[in-house]
This record gives sequence, C-alpha cells and structure tokens, in this order.
Amino acid sequence: ISLYQTKPYDSVTIADICEAADISVGSFYHYFKDKDEVFNEGYQLLTQVYQERSKDCSFPPVEHILYLIRIFSECTEKRGYRFMSVSLHNEVLHSRSYVNNPNRPIYQDIYKELVKAFACGALSGGSPDAILCDIVRIMKGTLYDWVVREGCFSLPEEVDRMAKMVLAPYRTGQP
Repeated sequence: ISLYQTKPYDSVTIADICEAADISVGSFYHYFKDKDEVFNEGYQLLTQVYQERSKDCSFPPVEHILYLIRIFSECTEKRGYRFMSVSLHNEVLHSRSYVNNPNRPIYQDIYKELVKAFACGALSGGSPDAILCDIVRIMKGTLYDWVVREGCFSLPEEVDRMAKMVLAPYRTGQP
C-alpha cells in the first residue's frame, strides 16, 4: 500500500510489490491475479479501519453523521492522494465500484443516522435518501478535488465544512 503513496499507480510493478512485501513473484500470483487486486485489498483495509473507529459511538444522530464523515475522511487522507487517485482511476476506467458502492459501510451508517435524525425531529423538510445522495456527492467531489490538487488541503476539514452546509437547511435545532 505504501508504494501507491510514493509512486504513481502505473509505475508500480509486480516486482516492486514483491520486493516491498519480501515475497517471490510466484507467491504473489498464488494470492493475487494482478496489482489491482492488491489495491483492492488496500481499499478493504481502509474500510476496516473506518469500521473499527466508527463503532461504539454515542453522539446524537446529526453529530454522529458528522463524526462518521470526519473519521472516514481522516482514514482516507491517511492513505494519501496517490492511493485515492488509483481508486478514482479504477472507478472511471475499469468500472470498479469502490467509491459508488451503495453497500459501503460509510453510506449505510450515514443513512441509518439520517433515519434516526428524522425520527427524533433533529432533521426535517427532506428525506434521508435525498440528503444521503447530497452527502455522498460532496464526499466524492471533495475527494476528487483533493486528489487533483495533490492533497494540498485538509480533506477531513473540507468534507466536514461541506457536510455541515448540506445538513444546515434540514436542521431543526433538536439534538
């Protein structure tokens, strides 16, 4: 995974991966079909770190949504803009569904909290589906901008700012 943070994706070879992991090329091909599968494993690790950090949270629903977005953005930022550029590259060119998969834990978790926020009166005037769609758009758009700008701003701070703007018109003042 660290190779993708220091070298462009297309420059990373199977030999580079094997050398960094101290394994033979034969061992590599025993476990992986190609370097895309190695990348996919790295992306799954990102999801695992997010899930570990997001469990056992007891914020009110709207604050919980912002917390989930923040920790996911922090986990993403730690992977680095080069690693995330591979994700976007695979999404666009190879129809890999890393970013847009609606079953991703981050999207499911935010949706559950949106439903709770509407049920307790903390949000009104919209729908959980529509707000989730807007949140996902700002997360993806900000990620894209962060990658294109080579990580020159704080991804968690910017996504947090944008998420607050999306939620503001729906907040009722209830916790």
